[in-house]
Amino acid sequence: MKALLLDLDDTLVDEQRAVRQAFSALLDRHRDQLPDLPEAALLARWREITLRHWVRYERGEISFLGQRRDRLREFLGRPFTDAEADAAVAVYPATYLASVRLFADVPEFLARTEGVPRIIVTNGETDLQRRKLELTGLSARVAGLVTPMECRSWKPDPGIFLAAAARLCVDAGQCAMLGDQEEMDILPARKLGMAAFRVAAGDPGRTLLKALDFLRL
Repeated sequence: MKALLLDLDDTLVDEQRAVRQAFSALLDRHRDQLPDLPEAALLARWREITLRHWVRYERGEISFLGQRRDRLREFLGRPFTDAEADAAVAVYPATYLASVRLFADVPEFLARTEGVPRIIVTNGETDLQRRKLELTGLSARVAGLVTPMECRSWKPDPGIFLAAAARLCVDAGQCAMLGDQEEMDILPARKLGMAAFRVAAGDPGRTLLKALDFLRL
């Protein structure tokens, strides 16, 4: 094993925490326009709306900003103009970025793999993911970032994994993939002959440090 391919959200970065914090800020801003439901129920609705419009973005039907605007329009049930939608949703991305944190075991994981080339492989939007790398200090600790906007391939398509391996000048079979999603990260990597380990927040048997034991690093 000569290189590590790493998912970002909910693998290295606690993305779910950032989403919850951002949603709470959005809710505070627009609570008077929403039904009188518990925050958990409203968050579940927000996640469902987000997924639907993200799929439209993946299909190339709308832009990244377009999916963000349409999510808010549907969630609040208002026909905002683009400028109105941008103003109304601004608190969400601002709070999201301010809330981005590495998982507690990431520093030790990075220290123990310092001699292994590492690259981020993510379906996230390039500029946003790059900003998260900068905010967390990861940009100085990895060899690069591979996103669908650069290689025209979305996980679980093998193209994005092959693009990451090529960036590091290694064969796919010489890489290991670490990520939190079986269908998006683990299975497609294994089909390419990569070692793969699924991490899961809160599961002591599925930490990044357990991945190192699995990979014998």
